Amino acid sequence: MSETESHGKVVNATTKDLLDIDADLLSFDAACVTNIEIKIKNIADVEIPIKLDEKKLQLSPGELFSEVVTRKVSCEAEQVNFHLIGFNSFIDEIIIVSFDPPPT
Repeated sequence: MSETESHGKVVNATTKDLLDIDADLLSFDAACVTNIEIKIKNIADVEIPIKLDEKKLQLSPGELFSEVVTRKVSCEAEQVNFHLIGFNSFIDEIIIVSFDPPPT
């Protein structure tokens, strides 16, 4: 007779384990128009389907998505939000880009 015992722990991956996300304000002008550069890199070993606001993408392992997004916002705005969804909502994050309003 033999006996085997095993112990372990299952840990779900987080967004940071799958994607490297960077979003930077490039400009916020007096007309209250923002230009924000968003970079999302798949750092996982599998293809990841994502949706950033209304844009749908399939990111292969190691693939980088980079885009400058122009948005008109309230002149009192202090942040712009982008909704990121991936893997059938396993990834569900709000990317927040904070900034100071332009001087009037």
